[in-house]
Amino acid sequence: MGNLELGKKWEMTYNLDMDLKDIVTTRLAELGLGPVEAANRSGLKTNFIADIISGRKSSIQSRNLAKLAEALHLDPSALADSRIVRTDTAPPAQAPAAALPSTEARTVHIAGTVAASYTQGTSFEPGKRLGYLPSPPAMAHISGIYALYVDGRSMEPQFFPGDLIFVHSMRQPRFGDCAVVVTDHGQGPQRTLGIFKSEAAETITLFKRVSDSDPGKGADITIPKQFVTAKHKVLTVNEMFGG
Repeated sequence: MGNLELGKKWEMTYNLDMDLKDIVTTRLAELGLGPVEAANRSGLKTNFIADIISGRKSSIQSRNLAKLAEALHLDPSALADSRIVRTDTAPPAQAPAAALPSTEARTVHIAGTVAASYTQGTSFEPGKRLGYLPSPPAMAHISGIYALYVDGRSMEPQFFPGDLIFVHSMRQPRFGDCAVVVTDHGQGPQRTLGIFKSEAAETITLFKRVSDSDPGKGADITIPKQFVTAKHKVLTVNEMFGG
């Protein structure tokens, strides 16, 4: 990755085919910010940046462009042209390569979004990576960890839209654990988020904290096992930080 000094700005060399969603995801990962935190800091609506990440918002009005650029520490005119020009006072520090552990050990890839909606999962492209984050301290040398942005409100107040969760693809959830369930009904894989409540011979049951029909109550959803391709455990704070 090359740097070009522009006064107090730094133009980074990225994939030239990046769209708004890619730019936002990349910068949040570089800054270590969640979409809700970034939006609140810059005066945008709470779900504004999360909607870009989830694909619900693919373009923005000019009055919000400056706020989004401020949230991401980017030059607004460059952002309007789908370029990344940082407004940081210096480029990221480059430590000697020999002093760093392997990339796999020290970073976690962002694999996309997961639906916290009541019944419908979020479609995704297997293997696609939206960006990278520092690995949680207790997980730094454990493989199979990935991150997802939450899309939807049915897991509030445990998880809000735009929250980032870390998931262990090699650990099966136990009853009561929060889990990401991957399903495929013949139209491509989907992810959904919920509390792993029970398992029968032909079905599994997830608990959603907010029901579509009655927001004041939770609700169970039952998924036929024939459509389930994977169940992954969502890591707790203690598991991520070794508490």
